[in-house]
Amino acid sequence: MKQSKSKSKPARKPSWPKEKGINTRIVESLRASADLFEQRNAIYGDNFVHFGKTMKGIFPKGLTLETEEEFNRFCIFVQVVSKATRYGQTFKKGGHRDSLDDTSVYAMMLAEYDAEIKEKAHA
Repeated sequence: MKQSKSKSKPARKPSWPKEKGINTRIVESLRASADLFEQRNAIYGDNFVHFGKTMKGIFPKGLTLETEEEFNRFCIFVQVVSKATRYGQTFKKGGHRDSLDDTSVYAMMLAEYDAEIKEKAHA
C-alpha cells in the first residue's frame, strides 16, 4: 500500500504590502504590549487569576444586572475592586500608590453616579 504524502498548504499571503509599514507596526505594538504585561505582572502578580474569587466573595449569591445604570455602576465597581486587589498584591512591599489613587477616583465616580441615579429617581 502506498502512503500518500500530505502536502502542506502554502503560507497565506497578507492582504497588505509586506514592506515596512503596517506589519512592522503590528509586530512592534505586540512586542510593546508584551513588555507592558511583563512590567505590570512584576508589580501586581497574577491579580487577574484571583479576581473571580474576590468577586464571588462580594456577591456569593451571584449578581444579575438588568438596566444600563446597573451595568454602568458595575463597570465602575469592577474598577474599584480591581485597583484594590492590585494594591493587595503589593501590600507586603509597602503598597502601590497609583492603585490607591485610582481606587479613590473610581470610588468617587461611583458615588457621584449613584447620587445622580437617585436624584433622577426622585425627580
